[in-house]
Amino acid sequence: MDLGRELKLWRLQQGLSKRAVAKLLGVSIPTLTRWEEGLVEPRDYNLQRIQDFLEERIKSLSAKSRS
Repeated sequence: MDLGRELKLWRLQQGLSKRAVAKLLGVSIPTLTRWEEGLVEPRDYNLQRIQDFLEERIKSLSAKSRS
């Protein structure tokens, strides 16, 4: 699965809007949509930001579940 689709799956599981995730990542809603639909791949800079963002969120969820 590509990163854009992973991001979409995560966003939907968390009940977040495209607007909210786009704001968190600092990108436009159309950009996020193109990533999620697999129309374009994020450039290296944004690719790293998405990976960092998802890893941070996963760690946060893991920490909450241990509490």
